[in-house]
Amino acid sequence: MDILGYTYDAGNKLVKVTDTANNIYGFKDGANLTTEYTYDVNGNLKTDANKNITAIQYNYLNLPTQVSFGATKNINYIYDASGTKLKKVVNDNGTITTTSYAGNYVYENDALQFFNQPEGYVEPVSAGSTNFAYVYQYKDHLGNVRLSYSDSNGDGVITPTGLGAEIREENNYYPFGLKHKGYNNLQNGRDHKFGFGNKEEQDELGLSWIDITARNYDPALGRWMNVDPLADNTHNFEYSPYNYVKNNPKVFIDPNGEDWFYYKKEGKKEASWNWQEGNSYKHKYSYTDADGKKQNKTIELKGVEAVIVFEGSSDEKLGDGNSLFGKGANLAKVTVYGPEGAKDIKTYDGFSMGSDSKKFGAIADGTYDFNYDANGKSGKLKSHWAVENRGTVPALDGYNPNPNATTDRRFKNGIFIHTSNQSGFAGAYNKGKNGISEGCLLIVPTLYTKQGTPSNNGWNQFNEQLKDVKKGVIQVIRK
Repeated sequence: MDILGYTYDAGNKLVKVTDTANNIYGFKDGANLTTEYTYDVNGNLKTDANKNITAIQYNYLNLPTQVSFGATKNINYIYDASGTKLKKVVNDNGTITTTSYAGNYVYENDALQFFNQPEGYVEPVSAGSTNFAYVYQYKDHLGNVRLSYSDSNGDGVITPTGLGAEIREENNYYPFGLKHKGYNNLQNGRDHKFGFGNKEEQDELGLSWIDITARNYDPALGRWMNVDPLADNTHNFEYSPYNYVKNNPKVFIDPNGEDWFYYKKEGKKEASWNWQEGNSYKHKYSYTDADGKKQNKTIELKGVEAVIVFEGSSDEKLGDGNSLFGKGANLAKVTVYGPEGAKDIKTYDGFSMGSDSKKFGAIADGTYDFNYDANGKSGKLKSHWAVENRGTVPALDGYNPNPNATTDRRFKNGIFIHTSNQSGFAGAYNKGKNGISEGCLLIVPTLYTKQGTPSNNGWNQFNEQLKDVKKGVIQVIRK
């Protein structure tokens, strides 16, 4: 489709792109200049000659507030203080289109377009109607929306084609996010612009960006338009801050524009970490890809002080009495590669699925930073081990967090590694309204002998092993 040539400055900024293939779709080679892209002092894209973007203004969060296409066309954005997008105003030579985002509800020129539901979205059956249609979506293993459908006539059967067809839209994507052309042009009804990664595809005025929350992404180039806000994390050091998911979109996703994660791997997962001299760790894992071939991968992390590996499964469960010690409990194996080298490797029992994962959510498989948080976790179950500095992490697919959360239900905030009650109780309490672990990672409490002496495993030993650690990496794997 495209045969692209990339030219960079002396660093990692893209300054020119050429396309020697098809110029009808995909990347549009709209200029032939020595410098086609310019950037501000923070590394944000400022102009794009290929799209006739003449200026981009940003706020203090490096989010665009205005994108200008010459003197008479522009897109303006309004956010709240945390960076959540509230409004988008498109000015096309005086024709104004305003999109408002009120939580899960999206309006265009004050008319409700849709609101989300767990399996898709709900929309008015026609403009201004008070009757609504439930639209269901099929997503692939990376969370991309591939098929949308609705049982419009209520007969319990989806009619795929012909008169009364109930397939709303079909999408097929190249790995970096461009849509296939020429055969999946089916669209029945309103164009729902949330597809790749279930994020908003912005095609107004030829912008062709995907809004992935913290940054904007150009699928035609396979690059971000802004610097990675977490570029200083150790596992990002070897990659350009403009790269998309380590240039490997078949294995990784970036759900919010801040960091890449393993999403799912097909087949049995096997993993091991090896401690190397100089605070360097090599992670080796193998998996069976979609073609049935076994793949072996190695990731090396440098500059980290410890690695924690949770090896569990979605079949993890608490035992009798909602206890980690109860009969029938199925726990995760936790291996800690400590700061003292090969002699400092210990294993623990743990739990990664939470008190009630269907209600409170569970952290998704992936690689995360952890750090020593001086303030620590509040409540009776104290801990100083924060995941992603208390920031946002993805929830395991199909295990949505508390519906009362104020942010996207597929994501969690304020995750810690901590222990349960001393008895091992880790379930929900207060009539199920609260849980010991509402998405956090648990280490079993320390067991005591009859003499009151701590045994050689459990929470106390875990903290002792990590007592001088300030930062490290967590790997969550479910077989």
